Amino acid sequence: MGKALKVKRAIIFGGNLSEINPEICAKIGKEDFVICADAGYKFASANNIKPDLIVGDFDSANFPQNAQCEVIELPTHKNDTDLQFAINLALEKGYNSFILSGVTGGRLDHTLATLSSLYSLSEKAEECFVWDLNSKVFFVSSKLTLEKPNYDCYFSVFSVTKKSKGVSIVGAEYTLHNARLVNSYPLGVSNEFKNNTVEITVKSGKLLVMVVKNNK
Repeated sequence: MGKALKVKRAIIFGGNLSEINPEICAKIGKEDFVICADAGYKFASANNIKPDLIVGDFDSANFPQNAQCEVIELPTHKNDTDLQFAINLALEKGYNSFILSGVTGGRLDHTLATLSSLYSLSEKAEECFVWDLNSKVFFVSSKLTLEKPNYDCYFSVFSVTKKSKGVSIVGAEYTLHNARLVNSYPLGVSNEFKNNTVEITVKSGKLLVMVVKNNK
């Protein structure tokens, strides 16, 4: 029996400060590696969080002059986003579990860039997800258990591959059993929790799962 892989978690705060979920603050452990991407350091400072690293081109915030950690200033003209650079660096350091926050909302193209980064990260990390103020986002290639939040919400399941086969959703208002989802039809949008947990499985392909707060 193989040795269990040690979980090394990185928490990355992005620059969309209004979307950072403050619930994360209470869950930061001593061994977590905290990275602030660009303006994300403002959230850390306001919440008495000491980052281990600050990275960015600082186009959305001033350079942190009095930072008590390493700061990597990136050029404004580059291929990687600040978030992608932070992810790559954490992977190089051996981190295999990720929480990203403050990385959605605002500009749609920035949100799509984040989803692209998360998709790539899901191929390399043991676990990873976006946890913003109004949403949680996962990519799933086998199984995911969702716990019902303590607020009114929907969850949606999309195929990001051309076809995802053997898709099952248990514990929801709308269930599926061994179904097929395709990326050209949004069959799995706007589902609801029926039980306290929802089990989502897929046998082949890859799913995008989003839990979105109902703000109405």
